[in-house]
Amino acid sequence: MMNPGQVNTSLLFLILNIGNVLGKSYIPAYIEGTPLTGQVVGNAPADLRNEPLFRIEHKVQCNGNLKEERGLVHRTYTEFQTLDELIRSDFWLTNPPDDLPQETEANVETLNLYLQLLYSENSILNSVIFADFLSINWDGKDISFMYSIVGFLKMLLIARVPNFMPEPPRIEKDAFVSDETPFERYLYFIAFKNSREDTPEYLKFFKSYLDTTPSWEGNDDNSDVLHPSQLHSVPLEYPYFYNHTYVHFLPGGYLNSKTVRMSYLGNSKFTFLNETILEEWLRKLYFDQNPVQEVKNVLDVGTGTGGSAFVLGKLFPEAKITGVDMSPGYIRFCRAHGKLRNASNVEFYQGNAEDLSFISSNSVDFINFAYVLHEMPAVNSKKVVEEMFRILKPGGRINGFEVPFFRNPIMRYVTILFNNWNEDWHNEDGNQGPEPYIDEYENGLRLPHYMEEIGFTQVNEISYNYFESIFMATK
Repeated sequence: MMNPGQVNTSLLFLILNIGNVLGKSYIPAYIEGTPLTGQVVGNAPADLRNEPLFRIEHKVQCNGNLKEERGLVHRTYTEFQTLDELIRSDFWLTNPPDDLPQETEANVETLNLYLQLLYSENSILNSVIFADFLSINWDGKDISFMYSIVGFLKMLLIARVPNFMPEPPRIEKDAFVSDETPFERYLYFIAFKNSREDTPEYLKFFKSYLDTTPSWEGNDDNSDVLHPSQLHSVPLEYPYFYNHTYVHFLPGGYLNSKTVRMSYLGNSKFTFLNETILEEWLRKLYFDQNPVQEVKNVLDVGTGTGGSAFVLGKLFPEAKITGVDMSPGYIRFCRAHGKLRNASNVEFYQGNAEDLSFISSNSVDFINFAYVLHEMPAVNSKKVVEEMFRILKPGGRINGFEVPFFRNPIMRYVTILFNNWNEDWHNEDGNQGPEPYIDEYENGLRLPHYMEEIGFTQVNEISYNYFESIFMATK
């Protein structure tokens, strides 16, 4: 089983290196160790920080051995100012550096002289502040996001935010499934660490990074991602909610195809976007215990960046797996990833799960969905559940990885307040938190009850953790 992001290694290596030769993607090397030397060597154009940059090249002695590695970081004059302020407030210096050059006098030569003075002071050289400035010794891999409430609270209350943002990558399509970088973990991390009042400023910063990532655009009418039976029908219409209030703070929502990369990296944030965990639980529930029989057609509803569809393709190698999502950019990403993985039995189409008219009634053996129904108003999520019931064969199984339905009204209230910040999703001027539709899900849809109401049998909810449950049912 390939972990998320681990695909046909030799092919990916070739693609990445072709990209590097062509000067496309820039993925900074992660280094741990002790700073040795460094120089300000030149200027660079402004990036997402919207300020001119100074290029710093440095050497680091790696932890635990004598090996030296070369590092690279770009910093603005404002970041030099922040460094100077932190140093003078946090250190007792035996050899204090001269004042930082004024901005009007700041250039490669004057800032390099200033940097050399910092390297001459051991207390600075071995400090966390200086390591953060050089973008070394922090990768964020120890941060737990949504895997457990304990890990989440540690991230929220204890985990350290670097004094400076890690060196940002520039990831183009030549490296679209490359491993998550420290900067991208940092970007996700500070979304939780910021206060509600800081959110508008954070969203500007978030968007400035997304604008540097690939756009997964295609035909203007999206005919390239439609099912063949839809090509001559009325173009798909997006429900009002879909591009009205954005979930997960994604600028422009799922219709902004530049959000694909960050959504793909959710495989390290959410339990059931992690392909290893997905396979483990699907095997346990539908192969080891009361296994499903004669599966020919499988549907993955709201497939997103396709991880669950690829797992289903592996588990049901003789079946046709269809992933459906409303975002055309995400479908294009899934198709490109499918070619890279050689997932020949998995196909992807754009579709609104409220109306899957291109799929016949009673024709699908197994339906899966993950993190879909809590991202819309109840009137829409009920239509999705009804449509899944329509197309599922009698005796067919449905599996959902979703937000828990809290039967305790106090738990529901706390969950809603925590996720939508007590804002109605209709309020265009509001700041509705990361999950603006959570009230609709908990108090409107009431998933297990509604599944039983429309005819599903053997409805069962397996509580996994505070953030996630597994919903199972049969038609």
